[in-house]
Amino acid sequence: MDRWRIIVVNGRREVLVAARGGLSAFPELGVPENARPVPHLRRGLELGWDLESACLRPIDLGASALEDAEPRYYLAELTRPRALPPGELRWAAASVLTRESFRDGCDFEALADALARPALDGSGPFGRPGAFREIAEWVERAARREGFALNGRFEQHQASSRFSLVRFDAAPRALWFKAVGEPNEREFHLTRAAALYCPRYVPRILASRPEWNAWLAEECAGSTLAETGDAGLWHEGARGLAQLQIASLPHAPTFLARGAHRWESFFLPPSLDRFLEVARKAGGEDGARSRLELFRAGIPETAGRLGTLRIPAALGHLDMNSGNVIASRERCAFLDWAEAYVGFPFATFAYLLEGFRSAFGRESPDQASLVETYLKPWRAVLPSGAVSEAWALAPVLALYAYTARCMAGAEPRYTLVPQVRSYLRALLGRLERDLRSRDAVEVRS
Repeated sequence: MDRWRIIVVNGRREVLVAARGGLSAFPELGVPENARPVPHLRRGLELGWDLESACLRPIDLGASALEDAEPRYYLAELTRPRALPPGELRWAAASVLTRESFRDGCDFEALADALARPALDGSGPFGRPGAFREIAEWVERAARREGFALNGRFEQHQASSRFSLVRFDAAPRALWFKAVGEPNEREFHLTRAAALYCPRYVPRILASRPEWNAWLAEECAGSTLAETGDAGLWHEGARGLAQLQIASLPHAPTFLARGAHRWESFFLPPSLDRFLEVARKAGGEDGARSRLELFRAGIPETAGRLGTLRIPAALGHLDMNSGNVIASRERCAFLDWAEAYVGFPFATFAYLLEGFRSAFGRESPDQASLVETYLKPWRAVLPSGAVSEAWALAPVLALYAYTARCMAGAEPRYTLVPQVRSYLRALLGRLERDLRSRDAVEVRS
């Protein structure tokens, strides 16, 4: 369990503290390791002290927070006023608390950060006390204009100075508020573009607020593919993905202008050189030279073969996992467009197919029919032979692009964190096997 201490503020600039031996301490909760802390912290405050709250942002104390044994801190605010503190807690005016007031000096440092940082330029719109109330009021006004009625209940999934993800319970359907900051600001612009040009395949947007990079969307009926064991819904997702991409073809330049990655950029010489350099450092010594030579020759050759097929550039998704697809018999919706790209569309389905294999096994008899469900709409707009050849190239190219993106996100941690280095080595090993397997098939044919 990770240790988290919560700084809960109210509208009077008071904070909740526990008095222990004449000194103060912030409430502490345990959160399962690697879990998103926000839902656990809110639930812990409610179950332990009957406090209805909203998390605002984590508090960064620098190097001390990197120690596993050290507690981390989250700033939160009450969402239901409470005059009397619960149990052993009491309200204390933040302005009178000093370092000597606390059993642990880190509590004072966290409190100083919580009080001072909202005044700093560039700290983000959601890190200050009162920010969640402002979000809730904006959502209430936007929902009312569209005929929705909130009932006061909400689920908070992420919270920081610039990021927010909240599900507001409402009638006739729940609403989702999402706001993004760097490095994912493009998601705001790409989501709005997808809602404009491909509205059938993304949640309906009720309102947006550009200064927050935020939007309010209607919850879609159905379940995510990650939540279902119904292979039929996976077929709906595969068909819907192809239809979405075909609908996006005329709008590819717009998606690029809104910040989508350009597929071809992964295969340019500077990108390949950077990939090979990280592969050399992270890949270990076993077969390093022959592996790098295989990558240096095989990746451009495979990409060049794809180029001869003239598959049109469509909207794609580098993070097309099963949790990002909401499926029902009526429609499918695709979420989280921060990793959108424009280019080879079949790579996106290759990622989704990996999710299917994880859920149903690599030997599932439904796998071939799922692939055909995705490819069938493409055969109506492209030569069937080109579709088949392009799909044969898709797994290797998709894996390379994914590995390259992982490398970009991991630098420089792959030299410091063993788990990251191990994951990159596993990806590189699979890419090597897939390229050699393709070579062997071509030699036999």
